Amino acid sequence: TTFELSDLTLSEPTAHDTNFSLVAKVKVRNTGKVRGSQVVQLYITLPANGLTTPKLQLRGFGKAKDVSPGKDETVVISLDKYAVSYWDAVRNVWRAKAGQYGVSIGTSSEDIALRGEFTLKKEFTWSGI
Repeated sequence: TTFELSDLTLSEPTAHDTNFSLVAKVKVRNTGKVRGSQVVQLYITLPANGLTTPKLQLRGFGKAKDVSPGKDETVVISLDKYAVSYWDAVRNVWRAKAGQYGVSIGTSSEDIALRGEFTLKKEFTWSGI
């Protein structure tokens, strides 16, 4: 069974104090001849922050389950503050920098089908888990 990913939509990010949310939606179409399921992975690329960070960081995933041939399903992936944060070892806090974030969607890091971006307008920090 093969699948095609299309129609990536990103909600407007909301950030109040240390609360952050963003919803990504992607259409998954079964282009094969048998019923099947497909996991969709969402990767975030952080804005430049003076640190060396991986270009693609797995931050969310969803699954299209039991999709009939020729049919499609919308997969919804919700992100929170963990998706945009990194550990600032100098200040001992989690930090989310203001700036442009990349979103990559695929079935693996080697098979990226869709890209998008969003802007975090205000930096925030938080501690704890």
